[in-house]
Amino acid sequence: MPDQQDLATFQGYCNGLTVDFENNSYGATNYSWDFGVSGITTDVSTQVEPSYTYPASGTYYATLVANPGWPCTDTAIMEVVIDNTFIVSFTATDSVCFDGHSIDFVGTASPSIVPGQVSTYAWDFSTNATPQSSTNLTVNGVVYSQPGIYPVTLSGVRGECIADTTLNVTIYEPPVANFSLPSDYECEGQTINCTSTSTASVNFIWDFGDPTTTADVSTLSNPSYTYAGPGTYTIQLIAGSTGSCYDTVSFTYQIYQDLLMSMTHPDSLCITNNSFDFVGTVSGPAGITSYAWDLGANATPQFVAGTDALGINFSTPGNHTVQLTGSYLNCSKSITGNIFIYKEPTIDFTLAPGNQCAPFTAQFIDLSTSDTPIQYAWDFGDGATSTGQNPSHIYTIPGVYPITLGTSTNKGCIANLSLTQSDLVDVKPRPVSVFTTSTEQTDICHPEVIFIDQSTGASIISYIPDDNEAFANNVPPIFAYQYQSSGYKDVIQIANDKPVIP
Repeated sequence: MPDQQDLATFQGYCNGLTVDFENNSYGATNYSWDFGVSGITTDVSTQVEPSYTYPASGTYYATLVANPGWPCTDTAIMEVVIDNTFIVSFTATDSVCFDGHSIDFVGTASPSIVPGQVSTYAWDFSTNATPQSSTNLTVNGVVYSQPGIYPVTLSGVRGECIADTTLNVTIYEPPVANFSLPSDYECEGQTINCTSTSTASVNFIWDFGDPTTTADVSTLSNPSYTYAGPGTYTIQLIAGSTGSCYDTVSFTYQIYQDLLMSMTHPDSLCITNNSFDFVGTVSGPAGITSYAWDLGANATPQFVAGTDALGINFSTPGNHTVQLTGSYLNCSKSITGNIFIYKEPTIDFTLAPGNQCAPFTAQFIDLSTSDTPIQYAWDFGDGATSTGQNPSHIYTIPGVYPITLGTSTNKGCIANLSLTQSDLVDVKPRPVSVFTTSTEQTDICHPEVIFIDQSTGASIISYIPDDNEAFANNVPPIFAYQYQSSGYKDVIQIANDKPVIP
C-alpha cells in the first residue's frame, strides 16, 4: 500500500474527508481493510481498492491484510491525515471612479473556525495601494494612487491547509465630458448633429433641452436631434465609465428655422419677346435672411434681389439655368431651375444635284429649322403636292417650274412660313443624237471623213471618232476628221445641251 501522498487522487491534506485507497499487493486473492477509526467496527472493507469517508478531521492509521486467515498472509499500514476543504474568498467594491475612492475588502474562510487550529491570512493589494498588505481578514479604506486594473490576492493558512484567491479591482480614470458641434451648426436648421469628444468615457446620456417633449434624449456617442421649432436650447452631456464615475458639460446655442426654398416659373417660351416671371416660395430665419437670383449671363437683368424675379428676358435660345440663393449669418443655400427658350423657325430648301432632262426625278432637301415639329406643304409647280419633309417628284414635260414650300409650327415659336424658288427646277427636253458621214469607206490616202449633224434638241455636239477614243468636243454641225490609221471605226456622237468635259 503506497504512502498517502503517492495516491493518484491526492491533492493535499485539506481536500475533504474522503480517501480513495490503492492496493499495490500481489500474490493475494482476499483482502481485509480497517480504516483506523477508533470506537467503531464499521470502518472496514473487503474490496480490492475501496473508498472511505472519515467522520472528522484527524490522523488515522489504515491497515490492509492480504489473504487474511491463510497460512501465508501479509499486513501493510498507511498513515492518513484528513482535514476539511479550506477555501478563502473576499468581496470588494469593483469598478469605482478614481476621484474620492475608498475600497473595503471583506474576506471569508470556509470553514471559518476549526477547533484546535489557528488560521492566518495575508493580503496583497499591489504596490500602488495604501496599505499594500494586511493580515486582517477584513480591511477597510484601501486607496490606489492611480487608475488601473489591479489583481488583489487573499491567502490563508490553517494547519496543513493553504488556500488563496485572486480577483481584479478596476479603478477608472476620471472622465471628462465634452462634445463638439459642426463649425456651421447655425446653418443646419432645426437638426443638430453632436459628436462626443469626451475622454475616459464609454457611457453617454444626452439631453437636448427641448421642453416640448421627454424624448429629447440619447445614449449614442454621436447623436443627432431635430427640434420642433427654432429657439434657444441647452444641450447637456453626462459622460462616464460607470454609474458613479461621470462628468457633465452643457452648451447653450440658438437654433434657427430651416431654410427651405422652391421656385415656380414658365418654361419653353419663344425667343421672340420672351418674358419670364420667377416666383420663389421660401421659409427661413425671419429678419436675418436675404434672397437673391442669378439668372445667367444671357438674362436681362442677370441679378435680382428678393424672392421674385419678374419680367426677365433672355437674349439667346436654348437651355438656361437659374439660381435662387438664401443667406443668413455665414450660411447660404441655393436651389436651381432650368428653362428652355425656343429659337425662331427658319425655312429653306434645295434640290439634289443632277441633270434635269425629262423625265427628271427631283429630290428636294429640306433645310428648315425649328425646335418643335414642323408640318410641311410642298407645291411642285405642276399641280402636284406633298407633305413629306424631303419628297421627290418626277417631271415628264420640259419647262421651268416654281417650287413653293410652306412650313408651320404649333408649339414653341408658332409660325407659318412660305418660300418660293422660281428657277430651281428647269427641265430640259432630252436631245436626239443623229448624224451622217460623207462616206462609209475610204482609204488611208484619203483619210478625211466629214460628219454632218442631224440631231434635235441639242446645243452642243461632240464625237468620239475612232477606237482610240479621240474626243472632239463642241464641234460645228459639219465636222471634218483626219483618221491616222486604217481599219473599222466605231463613231459615237454625243448630243448635249451642255459642254462635255473629256
